[in-house]
This record gives sequence, structure tokens and C-alpha cells, in this order.
Amino acid sequence: WLVAKTGGVLGAAVAEMASKAKAAAEELKQSIEAKRDTKAVNSKFAGSDELIEAVCGQYPEDFKNGLEARLGFPSLNVRDGMMKEHCASEDSEAVFDTHYCKEGSTEKDKTWMSQEWEIVVEPEEGKAYPGQRKGMKPLKFFLKLVQAKGFVIEDGEREELQLHALRTEVAPTLRNDRLSEALRKADATLEAVHEAVGMIKGKSVRVLADEQLERWKMAGLREEEVIALRLYTSPGFKMYNGVLRSETKATNTYTNTIYAINSGLIKLSAVSVVPEGHKVYRG
Repeated sequence: WLVAKTGGVLGAAVAEMASKAKAAAEELKQSIEAKRDTKAVNSKFAGSDELIEAVCGQYPEDFKNGLEARLGFPSLNVRDGMMKEHCASEDSEAVFDTHYCKEGSTEKDKTWMSQEWEIVVEPEEGKAYPGQRKGMKPLKFFLKLVQAKGFVIEDGEREELQLHALRTEVAPTLRNDRLSEALRKADATLEAVHEAVGMIKGKSVRVLADEQLERWKMAGLREEEVIALRLYTSPGFKMYNGVLRSETKATNTYTNTIYAINSGLIKLSAVSVVPEGHKVYRG
């Protein structure tokens, strides 16, 4: 009886070990396949055949150390430092794709960092830039949009800024299709948009736009931060991310630009509104 019982226990233990080993082997197989899939996706969206393998920082040490541990300190004149990083560095004229995916790109899709600076800071009126970008608004428009220090909205300027606030922030945040559709019309005016959508949550579109303009004003953005945030939404974002993610220290670290991006994002996060039910993703 004892021998039979012992044999039964051992048999069950062996069966359990075999089951665990099979599960571990399957998990390893899936991990390898996932890594292959990740490399394929990276290759598709890299925009270059020379991939940069990102490194992970150590939490909380790297987080607490801040940007200075990674980049050093910015210049006393941040704006001048940003200009030199984009227009007077060894990679200022280095050409790269404006698209995430390099497949099918042409010379019209190529850009470089000094050109990205031009697009944001002093765009040439009527010029078509790479990536199908044309009719670029001047820097002064965005400085008035956030009412940066020294920039006041004058009579006759407010409606254009209100419409921009509605298109870029209010409509996407509210997920209001009727509002988005009304704003897509080339000849859209506040009055026409209001007639099309009426009151939204008890407020007119004019009030909603003015509330958004006030939030941007409350952020207290500086000119350097406005420039940096605009640059971060350009194809040049890959250069800044590359500096922060690569194990190899870059020659041009875009220190001033990254500091201004970080500062601007912190200020905007303090006045941003996340509607109930929206998901917020952190990288």
C-alpha cells in the first residue's frame, strides 16, 4: 500500500513538473516571437536603416537625477542656445525623412533640423515645406495664442485665435463630431459654427474658445517654450527622443531645446483638462 501510494505521489509530482516545463517553454517561444515582431515594427517605422536601440533608465534614481544628469545644464540664453543646436551644429543639415514610415518617401519628404527651425521660427510666406506642410503660421500667431509675455491679443485678432483653439483643443477634447465638421469648412466663422452646433454643455463655442485661451494664458509659457513645443511636434522630435533614449551620448544633445520642451509640458499639464472617461497613457 505504501509503495503504491508513494508511486502515485511521485507520478503526480512528475506530471506537474512536466506541465510547468511545457508552459515555460511556450512562454519562452512567445517571448522570442514577440521580440521578432517588435524588431519588424521598429524597422518599418524607424525612417532609417541605422536603428538606435533604446535603453531603460533605473527608477527612481534616473528620474530623481533629472535632465541635468543626462544632458548637463542649459545655456544662460536658452533661445540662442536652441538656435545654435538647430542651425549651427554638425547635424543641422543632416537630411532625414519627415514621415514615420520610410516606404515610398521622396525628396519632397526630406528635411533637416535647420529647416525645422525655419518652419517654426520664421516660415517663409507661401512656401511649401517637406511633408506637405504649407501655409505655416508665423511664430507671432502662437505667442499671441498663449499670450506669452509681451504679446497681447489685439482687436480683430481674437476670432482667428478662437477658431484655432476650437479646432486644436476644444473639439478633440469634447469628441464632438458636429463641432469638428463645422470647423473643417474653409470659410468657418464663430457665428457660422455656433449656428451649426448650438450650445454645447450649456456654453456657446465663443465661451468654450475663450476658456481655452485663458487656460493657455494661465500656463505662463515663455517664447522659448512655445518654440520648443512647436519643434517637438515636428519631424525633428526623433532627434530629441534619440538623445534621451540612446545609450551612446550624441554630439549634439539639444540640451536647451529639451529643457524648454520639458518646462513647457509641465506648465501645460497644470492647466490641461482631462474629460471624464478619457484614458491617459504614459510612456
